[in-house]
Amino acid sequence: MKKNISFVIICFLIANLYAQDTSNTLQKVEFQYNLHKNPTRALFLSTLLPGSGQIYNESYYKAPIIWGGIAFFGYYFNFYNNRYDDYNKLYQIKLSENAANASSYARIRDFYFKKRDEMAVYVLIIYLANIVDAYVDAHMYDFKIIENQPIHFSAQKDNQINFSRVSFGIKIPF
Repeated sequence: MKKNISFVIICFLIANLYAQDTSNTLQKVEFQYNLHKNPTRALFLSTLLPGSGQIYNESYYKAPIIWGGIAFFGYYFNFYNNRYDDYNKLYQIKLSENAANASSYARIRDFYFKKRDEMAVYVLIIYLANIVDAYVDAHMYDFKIIENQPIHFSAQKDNQINFSRVSFGIKIPF
Protein backbone atom coordinates (compact mmCIF):
# COMPACT_ATOMS: atom_id res chain seq x y z
CA MET A 1 0.00 0.00 0.00
CA LYS A 2 2.84 2.39 0.84
CA LYS A 3 4.45 1.59 -2.51
CA ASN A 4 1.24 2.51 -4.37
CA ILE A 5 0.91 5.84 -2.57
CA SER A 6 4.56 6.71 -3.10
CA PHE A 7 4.24 5.71 -6.78
CA VAL A 8 1.23 8.01 -7.24
CA ILE A 9 3.04 10.91 -5.51
CA ILE A 10 6.11 10.44 -7.70
CA CYS A 11 3.92 10.37 -10.83
CA PHE A 12 2.26 13.65 -9.81
CA LEU A 13 5.60 15.30 -9.13
CA ILE A 14 7.04 14.21 -12.47
CA ALA A 15 3.89 15.26 -14.32
CA ASN A 16 4.05 18.71 -12.73
CA LEU A 17 7.69 19.10 -13.65
CA TYR A 18 7.02 18.51 -17.35
CA ALA A 19 3.50 19.92 -17.58
CA GLN A 20 4.33 23.11 -19.47
CA ASP A 21 6.52 23.50 -22.49
CA THR A 22 8.21 26.88 -22.12
CA SER A 23 9.21 27.17 -25.77
CA ASN A 24 5.63 27.84 -26.94
CA THR A 25 4.52 30.30 -24.26
CA LEU A 26 3.18 33.69 -25.21
CA GLN A 27 5.45 36.67 -24.94
CA LYS A 28 4.33 39.34 -22.50
CA VAL A 29 3.52 42.49 -24.43
CA GLU A 30 4.00 45.80 -22.67
CA PHE A 31 1.31 48.34 -23.48
CA GLN A 32 1.78 51.93 -22.52
CA TYR A 33 -1.01 54.44 -22.93
CA ASN A 34 0.06 58.05 -23.23
CA LEU A 35 -2.41 60.62 -22.00
CA HIS A 36 -2.70 63.78 -24.04
CA LYS A 37 -3.57 65.81 -20.95
CA ASN A 38 -1.66 65.53 -17.70
CA PRO A 39 -4.14 65.14 -14.80
CA THR A 40 -1.61 66.37 -12.24
CA ARG A 41 -1.00 69.54 -14.21
CA ALA A 42 -4.76 70.15 -14.48
CA LEU A 43 -5.09 69.62 -10.73
CA PHE A 44 -2.32 72.11 -9.91
CA LEU A 45 -3.61 74.69 -12.37
CA SER A 46 -7.11 74.52 -10.89
CA THR A 47 -5.68 74.72 -7.39
CA LEU A 48 -3.72 77.87 -8.16
CA LEU A 49 -6.38 79.61 -10.25
CA PRO A 50 -9.90 78.17 -10.32
CA GLY A 51 -11.02 77.47 -13.87
CA SER A 52 -7.52 77.28 -15.35
CA GLY A 53 -7.54 73.46 -15.21
CA GLN A 54 -10.75 73.47 -17.27
CA ILE A 55 -9.11 75.78 -19.81
CA TYR A 56 -6.09 73.43 -19.93
CA ASN A 57 -8.48 70.53 -20.61
CA GLU A 58 -10.18 72.57 -23.35
CA SER A 59 -13.49 72.63 -21.48
CA TYR A 60 -13.81 76.35 -22.01
CA TYR A 61 -17.48 76.59 -21.08
CA LYS A 62 -16.83 75.38 -17.51
CA ALA A 63 -14.43 78.15 -16.48
CA PRO A 64 -16.99 81.01 -16.52
CA ILE A 65 -19.43 78.83 -14.56
CA ILE A 66 -16.80 78.32 -11.87
CA TRP A 67 -15.81 81.99 -11.86
CA GLY A 68 -19.45 83.05 -11.68
CA GLY A 69 -20.20 80.69 -8.79
CA ILE A 70 -17.20 81.84 -6.80
CA ALA A 71 -17.98 85.51 -7.55
CA PHE A 72 -21.66 85.11 -6.60
CA PHE A 73 -21.05 83.40 -3.29
CA GLY A 74 -17.96 85.53 -2.62
CA TYR A 75 -20.06 88.67 -3.05
CA TYR A 76 -22.66 87.42 -0.60
CA PHE A 77 -19.92 86.33 1.80
CA ASN A 78 -18.64 89.91 1.80
CA PHE A 79 -22.20 91.28 2.10
CA TYR A 80 -23.03 89.14 5.14
CA ASN A 81 -19.62 89.80 6.69
CA ASN A 82 -20.17 93.57 6.49
CA ARG A 83 -23.64 93.21 8.04
CA TYR A 84 -22.20 90.99 10.76
CA ASP A 85 -19.57 93.61 11.58
CA ASP A 86 -22.20 96.38 11.66
CA TYR A 87 -24.53 94.50 13.98
CA ASN A 88 -21.65 93.32 16.15
CA LYS A 89 -20.64 96.97 16.70
CA LEU A 90 -24.26 97.93 17.43
CA TYR A 91 -24.57 95.03 19.85
CA GLN A 92 -21.38 96.07 21.67
CA ILE A 93 -22.65 99.66 21.94
CA LYS A 94 -26.07 98.56 23.23
CA LEU A 95 -24.42 96.13 25.64
CA SER A 96 -22.21 98.88 27.08
CA GLU A 97 -25.29 101.12 27.48
CA ASN A 98 -27.20 98.29 29.20
CA ALA A 99 -30.03 98.71 26.70
CA ALA A 100 -33.03 96.39 26.89
CA ASN A 101 -33.02 95.61 23.16
CA ALA A 102 -29.39 94.39 23.05
CA SER A 103 -30.50 90.78 22.63
CA SER A 104 -32.32 91.62 19.38
CA TYR A 105 -29.04 92.94 17.95
CA ALA A 106 -27.34 89.73 19.09
CA ARG A 107 -29.91 87.62 17.22
CA ILE A 108 -29.49 89.65 14.04
CA ARG A 109 -25.70 89.48 14.41
CA ASP A 110 -25.85 85.69 14.80
CA PHE A 111 -28.07 85.42 11.72
CA TYR A 112 -25.52 87.26 9.58
CA PHE A 113 -22.73 85.20 11.14
CA LYS A 114 -24.44 81.95 10.09
CA LYS A 115 -25.19 83.22 6.58
CA ARG A 116 -21.59 84.39 6.15
CA ASP A 117 -20.27 80.97 7.12
CA GLU A 118 -22.79 79.31 4.81
CA MET A 119 -21.48 81.36 1.86
CA ALA A 120 -17.91 80.39 2.79
CA VAL A 121 -18.90 76.73 2.65
CA TYR A 122 -20.45 77.24 -0.80
CA VAL A 123 -17.28 78.91 -2.08
CA LEU A 124 -15.23 76.01 -0.70
CA ILE A 125 -17.52 73.44 -2.35
CA ILE A 126 -17.22 75.17 -5.73
CA TYR A 127 -13.44 75.41 -5.32
CA LEU A 128 -13.09 71.70 -4.48
CA ALA A 129 -15.51 70.68 -7.26
CA ASN A 130 -13.40 72.75 -9.67
CA ILE A 131 -10.25 70.83 -8.68
CA VAL A 132 -11.92 67.41 -8.89
CA ASP A 133 -13.54 68.26 -12.24
CA ALA A 134 -10.23 69.35 -13.76
CA TYR A 135 -8.50 66.16 -12.58
CA VAL A 136 -11.25 63.82 -13.82
CA ASP A 137 -11.67 65.72 -17.08
CA ALA A 138 -7.94 65.36 -17.82
CA HIS A 139 -8.20 61.60 -17.26
CA MET A 140 -11.27 61.36 -19.50
CA TYR A 141 -9.91 63.65 -22.23
CA ASP A 142 -9.16 60.77 -24.64
CA PHE A 143 -12.33 58.83 -23.83
CA LYS A 144 -14.35 58.13 -26.96
CA ILE A 145 -18.10 58.64 -26.88
CA ILE A 146 -20.28 56.75 -29.35
CA GLU A 147 -23.14 59.06 -30.29
CA ASN A 148 -25.81 56.65 -31.55
CA GLN A 149 -25.14 53.48 -29.61
CA PRO A 150 -28.33 51.45 -29.33
CA ILE A 151 -29.67 50.57 -25.90
CA HIS A 152 -32.20 47.77 -25.69
CA PHE A 153 -34.72 47.50 -22.87
CA SER A 154 -36.30 44.12 -22.30
CA ALA A 155 -38.75 42.43 -19.96
CA GLN A 156 -38.88 38.71 -19.32
CA LYS A 157 -41.22 36.56 -17.31
CA ASP A 158 -39.57 33.79 -15.30
CA ASN A 159 -41.86 30.88 -14.47
CA GLN A 160 -40.53 29.00 -11.51
CA ILE A 161 -42.15 26.61 -9.09
CA ASN A 162 -45.26 28.10 -7.42
CA PHE A 163 -44.55 31.72 -8.41
CA SER A 164 -43.71 33.87 -11.38
CA ARG A 165 -41.50 36.91 -11.50
CA VAL A 166 -40.95 39.66 -14.05
CA SER A 167 -37.45 40.98 -14.49
CA PHE A 168 -36.32 44.05 -16.39
CA GLY A 169 -32.91 44.66 -17.87
CA ILE A 170 -30.85 46.96 -20.04
CA LYS A 171 -28.65 45.57 -22.77
CA ILE A 172 -25.87 47.81 -24.04
CA PRO A 173 -23.80 46.32 -26.88
CA PHE A 174 -20.09 47.10 -27.00
